[in-house]
Amino acid sequence: MKLLAPAGTLLQAETAIKNGADAIYVGAPGFNARRMLAQKNGINSPSDLLSLIEYVKSHGKEIHIALNIIVKDKELAQAFKQIELYARYGANVFIFQDWGVMFEARKLFPEITIHASTQAAVSNRFGAKFLYEKGINGIILPRETRKNTIFEIRKELPNIDIESFVHGALCFSYSGQCYFSAFIGARSGNRGLCGQPCRRFYKTERKEGYLFSCKDLALIEELAFLKEVGVKYLKIEGRAKSPEYTALVVKKYREALDTENYKFTPELNFVFNRGYTKGFFKNEEKDIINSEWISHRGIKCGEVVKKDKNGIYIKANLPLSEGDGLFFENYGNGLVIISLEKRGEFFYIKTDAKIFPGDIVYKNKDGKVPNNLFIPKETEITGENISFSYKKWKFSFKIAKKEEKTAFFIIADSEKKIDYLKNAGEKNIFASFLSKNKNIGLKLPFGEKEYNQFSGYKRYIVNNIDEYAVFSKNACTIPYFNMNIYNSFSAKYFNKFVISIESGIDEILKNRYRNRAIVYIDGPLPLMFSHNKLQETEYFDRNGHSFFMKSGVLYNEKRLLLIDFLPRLFGKIGGFIYNSEFESFEIFEKKYLLYRKIIKKLEAGQNIAEEKEFIKSFLPYTKGVATNGVI
Repeated sequence: MKLLAPAGTLLQAETAIKNGADAIYVGAPGFNARRMLAQKNGINSPSDLLSLIEYVKSHGKEIHIALNIIVKDKELAQAFKQIELYARYGANVFIFQDWGVMFEARKLFPEITIHASTQAAVSNRFGAKFLYEKGINGIILPRETRKNTIFEIRKELPNIDIESFVHGALCFSYSGQCYFSAFIGARSGNRGLCGQPCRRFYKTERKEGYLFSCKDLALIEELAFLKEVGVKYLKIEGRAKSPEYTALVVKKYREALDTENYKFTPELNFVFNRGYTKGFFKNEEKDIINSEWISHRGIKCGEVVKKDKNGIYIKANLPLSEGDGLFFENYGNGLVIISLEKRGEFFYIKTDAKIFPGDIVYKNKDGKVPNNLFIPKETEITGENISFSYKKWKFSFKIAKKEEKTAFFIIADSEKKIDYLKNAGEKNIFASFLSKNKNIGLKLPFGEKEYNQFSGYKRYIVNNIDEYAVFSKNACTIPYFNMNIYNSFSAKYFNKFVISIESGIDEILKNRYRNRAIVYIDGPLPLMFSHNKLQETEYFDRNGHSFFMKSGVLYNEKRLLLIDFLPRLFGKIGGFIYNSEFESFEIFEKKYLLYRKIIKKLEAGQNIAEEKEFIKSFLPYTKGVATNGVI
């Protein structure tokens, strides 16, 4: 197994290499899932990255380049310029989320090694096999992957490269399936600009806290299994973390691998973490959320028992020494011990901070541990010292077919609605549950499932590449917006598809294959799709906005409604969806009749202003990011 460490900066990269990493992964500037990072010693330009490639290769290590976001049409030429450049300079692995970039790169650069990003959400043997047969060399398992799933993938595909996250932050949502940040601030996690709304404070009628904030993953005790099953890369999360974090975590995992002593080491408590869990790997769903704090506290070590004008007395159950870092719960802040005395059974620390008796104390940094780390003060990687030239890349996306009859797709959540639609003569009906009427379509529910229970339907709407691999063989199968089909390259690989809900209307109309695109016009707005099925209730943020949980999906309080844009789209796209989930039959019937009237009017070139306003009057709604798309 190879230890794969994060490199958000040149300094972090050097730290990782010199503390025992076999490989590092780094984001391509402008095209990676930590796109918000721009800092001193950052990898902020292709020159920086080429300098890093040169450094890493000179040390006999591997470098993996992440272009792991969905890419706009206007950015594709620049993305492929970078791919060609880094391939020419000897990058070992390329990591892609975007289907179009991934499949086109495989065709254009047959010599490179490609891994499907965790953002691609390949989480079982069916999706892994589908990609492997298309020439994708490896997969990065989502952090919510279960232990038995890794075994099944390896059994099915003995030669595929498997990367498994073993340490670092966890997301509440499935990787690549979070739209929370995009719809509350147009900062898309799928575009590398996640604003981390899951780390914020929420409340329900019964509880409050950081209700969606996950602990950190630590699988050091599971390395023997990962070795046995043939995982090739052990991946440490943390391109936004400090060099100190990287040094310690890499060092401890390196020692575990070299000695085959796979035990959790207490020193890991003293680098940034929100508490540790083995997560879904060991089916520890109830041990994933830390609703109490979102910063680094370390481990509880005692309590402040008294105070004088110069300092505080701490009764501690762990040894303390100068250089240690402490966090005080009520103080809400921390300090590094500069002056320490032992006074009887207490530790006395000189400080004028507003810390008082009864305050719980956490130790979050050990000043003595470890003393064998290599943490350079300044990196020896120069950066910006390599000149290069790009190959000329230019893509022209002329509309493949300008005019197309726009089909009407309806998702129904009850037999009553389905019977009504059948009697009305509708052809594109999809049930969102296991309907008794299989002569219609099925929109597969989100989450783990036994696929055989869904067999026999006329057509399918699927959530991810795993489901697409299973159901595209025998029926008409439409990828849902969860698959993040976003640009003209990704669109060309699918016959019909629901285009990404992060697309702006102008981006949809410029897509070369818009005649195949189905637009989600009206329906519940999902923000996060999760393994972690929290209480099905209403959640409120500190601004009074509400959200609701249903079957592991967190929905916005307002429905997505793009009826204002339908006249521009009609006749230019393959279809539009009205998803009636969570609506009463009475509202559904009224809206359905309105949509039928709207279609008739649009076909006749008539104005639909009255019908639009009527539909908008039913529920609070949002236009989402349709006007401008995401950044």
